[in-house]
Amino acid sequence: MDTVLIELPINSLWSNGIQAKDNQFIVEINKVNGVADDYAYNNKFISPFNRPEVIPGNFILEFKTNVFPTENSYKLFDADDKLIDSKSFTAANTSHTYNYALSGCYRLVIEDTGEDGLSWWGNTAQGSGYVRFKNSKGSVVKTLQTDFGSKLSYSFTTDWLLSTEEKTFGSLINLYPNPNQGNFILEGKDVEGAEIKIYDVMGKQIEIPYTRSGQKIIFNSIGLGAGMYFVSIEKNGEKLVKSWILQ
Repeated sequence: MDTVLIELPINSLWSNGIQAKDNQFIVEINKVNGVADDYAYNNKFISPFNRPEVIPGNFILEFKTNVFPTENSYKLFDADDKLIDSKSFTAANTSHTYNYALSGCYRLVIEDTGEDGLSWWGNTAQGSGYVRFKNSKGSVVKTLQTDFGSKLSYSFTTDWLLSTEEKTFGSLINLYPNPNQGNFILEGKDVEGAEIKIYDVMGKQIEIPYTRSGQKIIFNSIGLGAGMYFVSIEKNGEKLVKSWILQ
């Protein structure tokens, strides 16, 4: 009855071999303490999953409240279920916009304490609110369901699932884990040969020990204080800036 937690590297998993739906994650025990298990009938588990939708790494979240704004709120979690941001509201029928720069897997949870969502045909008196994602140019890329009762959970990824989008400089550069508590990795085809600079929130360039191997750079940020930092990637006259959080 023992348990073990195994953390698998994501790397380029999301951009290679995974279909939009009907995928299977398979876990199987081959040996126990170096030998075949005495009871093999519970050594394999298969979990079906669909690939989450893709949102641009730099996006705008627009949240419009309904007539009862204090019932509306949202929370944003990362892949480790850590709370990244949360918002509650007091102004009715008001559109709020929030800018995010993220890289990884996330879950947005929208809650309504009135248990009738942001808009519901059975209660037209509450008006109509909405939640939608926009790209950096302000174009709507995703609108979420508004009739969800008390809670709506929407999982999505950013940056690396871009097979159906135009490939631009840095579109396949991943920065992970983010947030982190020590080392972080910058990986992607545009990393190789690029000039990398690190800045703090005041715009001061800082030096961090690192090791470089082809398309991957491993940074040692253990000596830095907690907070937000920025990574500048520049190559062939093009430039990309990614943010990361040290906890």
